[in-house]
Amino acid sequence: MLRERGVRFLMNTTVDGLRRSPHGVEAFSGGAALPADHVVLASGAGATRLLKPIGIRAAIYPIKGYSLTFELQAQSTAPHVSITDSGRKVVYARLGERLRVAGIADIGGYSLEPDSVRLATLRSEAAMLFPDVGRSAVSGEWAGLRPATPRGTPIIRPTRYPNLWLNVGHGALGFTLAMGSAALLADGLAGSSDHELRSTFALSH
Repeated sequence: MLRERGVRFLMNTTVDGLRRSPHGVEAFSGGAALPADHVVLASGAGATRLLKPIGIRAAIYPIKGYSLTFELQAQSTAPHVSITDSGRKVVYARLGERLRVAGIADIGGYSLEPDSVRLATLRSEAAMLFPDVGRSAVSGEWAGLRPATPRGTPIIRPTRYPNLWLNVGHGALGFTLAMGSAALLADGLAGSSDHELRSTFALSH
């Protein structure tokens, strides 16, 4: 539907940076500008690198998390719904015949290199709660960076550049907060004068 309305999608395109322009800022890739009326920065933990050259400091820091994906057997005892072990800070999510186990929060820069000790900890936690899962084969190991803010609330607001908006800092709740964040952003881009919208922007500032 968006393509029918003239929207152009640039998949697998690396944005090298932002630079000031007569109308605010513009994004560029491979030295070429990417034409746009508005720029919405939604690049997670990478936002600080893009914002720094144009003089904006964003209170976002990467918190590394890990996940293991287990291939379940027919006889495996595993949850069929998402479960959060709040005490141990581990989440279990069923994906068909697989189980994803995720957790851990490491503060240590922007490296995506997995830590084998941390992954072993996740396997141990899964085996303690679901022994059948602990004996299953692992088909995926992953490490990623959660874009955290000091207060844990995302930053959804305009900037001092008239065409640059921020939608960042969702921590580990990117999917959970995606729809609400998009609604706030869309209202702002549409020029909403709603008091609650403006209050939310002020709070997130």
